[in-house]
Amino acid sequence: MNASEANKAKCRRYREANREKYLESHRVWRANNREKLLAQGKTRRAVKYGRLIKLPCEVCGNVQSEAHHPDYSKPLDVRWLCTLHHKNEHRKPHCSGTANRSRKQ
Repeated sequence: MNASEANKAKCRRYREANREKYLESHRVWRANNREKLLAQGKTRRAVKYGRLIKLPCEVCGNVQSEAHHPDYSKPLDVRWLCTLHHKNEHRKPHCSGTANRSRKQ
């Protein structure tokens, strides 16, 4: 079992052992991130029905890419990034000079 599989198993065990706590935190996140969820859903449907073409990572060319939304109010205006470059993009400070606040401090 590699590290990724071990982490997935650990998360699965936590969710099973703390089902109510997990469901509540998931419900709160969804309520607080409605615009993100709507943008992700519109992007997923656009790819599914061929209105948006999934491209390789624009940084490294990896074909296993993810949609990055620089602006959630424009759900089909995405950058295609691999998991590594997508995570790096979210870690970058933005023009306001503040770091991504979704990470725990």
